[in-house]
Amino acid sequence: MSATGRAISGVLDLLPASVIRRAARRYLGGATVSEAMDVARSLAAEGMPATLAVVGEAAQTPDYADRHLRELLAVTDAVAGTDLDVRLGVKLTGLGLVFDPHLARTHVLSIAEAAAAAGCVVEIDMEQARYVDGTLAIVRAARRTMSNVEAVVQAELYRTAADVRALVADHIPTRVVKGAYKEGRTHAYGRPEVIRDNYLDVVRQYLKAGVHVGVATHDEYLVFHVLRLADELGVSPDAYEFQMLKGIEEQLRAALVRSGHPVRVTVNFGTDAHKWSLRRLKENPELVRHMLTSMRPS
Repeated sequence: MSATGRAISGVLDLLPASVIRRAARRYLGGATVSEAMDVARSLAAEGMPATLAVVGEAAQTPDYADRHLRELLAVTDAVAGTDLDVRLGVKLTGLGLVFDPHLARTHVLSIAEAAAAAGCVVEIDMEQARYVDGTLAIVRAARRTMSNVEAVVQAELYRTAADVRALVADHIPTRVVKGAYKEGRTHAYGRPEVIRDNYLDVVRQYLKAGVHVGVATHDEYLVFHVLRLADELGVSPDAYEFQMLKGIEEQLRAALVRSGHPVRVTVNFGTDAHKWSLRRLKENPELVRHMLTSMRPS
């Protein structure tokens, strides 16, 4: 961890739980499915569909994985019968990938089937580098029978260019993120400008191939250059979708919507929100910056 990261971690450990909850509230959709659905409805009224993601820790036991599965299935139950465009964000470590990849795959198929019945797409999040092979294998296995399962890649990883060539060849829609796991130079690029360049190269591959791509970023530089790429390649707005986290760069996302570009907002929620919030804040100094800014008196 960097000196900045250690300093941030130390400060966060000293803050009362009530302060963490208040700071994280802007970025979370509550503790329950009902609260998250209310956020999704509010976003829909502003012209933005949502991705709902249940937060939690990596499952170490079948019981925890089963509990996480039930939470995700509750989302599909809530969406069924509505006219909301809601996607489901799924982390495989929460479903047992760490100790039983077969169990995680079985759970994903259950989720995908329930999501298909509710009219939802399932995005399989990409986590630490050590899980990439297992995650992509489960995505491909699920897509043999369920076309509503999609992938996520991280632009910071060295391997992503090769992974993307294979995903594009298989016509698998994908969300592209920079990456948030601080993998170190063994697995990932370290210079921000290199990660940006790789990000744009990855998005270009999807746009040129006509495979739908989710542009998940709050980086105005990347937004500008993705729009330039779309114009240069002559692709329509239905070829891509900007994706942002609840509570971050709200003015930028509103400007994109006003300009006719599709924007989806990821809404994290769940009963494990406090532990998740603390961990994510420690991992992402940028989130802490947004948090501290939001807490300033106006």
